[in-house]
Amino acid sequence: MCSSDLGRVDFGETFSTGAKREALEEAGVPVNLTGLLRLEHTPGLRGARMRAIYTAVKADDTPLKSEPDEEVIEARWYHSL
Repeated sequence: MCSSDLGRVDFGETFSTGAKREALEEAGVPVNLTGLLRLEHTPGLRGARMRAIYTAVKADDTPLKSEPDEEVIEARWYHSL
């Protein structure tokens, strides 16, 4: 799955748990994470930002969202990067 979602990790949540929750909220499907593609750390004057980018596969046959909503305009799967 390739995603440009901009979700946040909730307090007490791990990066991987947050990624799975965001995929469900934004694309409408449960996923299994298959790898960590990239981990970024960006220091700033008021703190630091961390971002984890994962690869994933669908966990079941739930279809992607087909109608735009407040979370996403379009969802689709990419089979290779």
